[in-house]
Amino acid sequence: MHTWWRSYSRKYREIHNRRRKQLTHRKHFYRETAAKLVNQQRLIVLEKIDLSRFAETRDKDTKLSNKARAQRFLGAVSEFRDAIKNAADRDGVPYIEVNPAYTSKTCSDCKVLNKSLKSVKEWTCTSCGVVHDRDINAANNLQKMGKQYIEDVKKQSLEVLE
Repeated sequence: MHTWWRSYSRKYREIHNRRRKQLTHRKHFYRETAAKLVNQQRLIVLEKIDLSRFAETRDKDTKLSNKARAQRFLGAVSEFRDAIKNAADRDGVPYIEVNPAYTSKTCSDCKVLNKSLKSVKEWTCTSCGVVHDRDINAANNLQKMGKQYIEDVKKQSLEVLE
């Protein structure tokens, strides 16, 4: 054991330190980016997604390799979402999570739901003929949900004042 430790301890420490530096860098990047978002002083709207589905672990029976699992771990979307939540709470910026159901399948122009969509990147609305990129369309729908939320809050505050 002592011989092994002498030959491999330096390599072991280098690998351990590299991983620690990656994790520290990622957390710092997430906090910086969240602070930049919150400094704009605008409502932040995110989809309420169960991120545990993306956190594949070794004990699950999946086809992911260990390298793919490690890369998912290094992505850590939940840490970024938590950094945004914390920064928004700290600076008093409104933050809401909305139901993600059909945000990319609902036309942001005419509100028609296209349930027959599979996993295509672009689609054309059958009602109004507008060509949508799914990600941009979902972002537009989230923006509209955020505006609706603000209007609802304003109505409720006016009703309380009356």
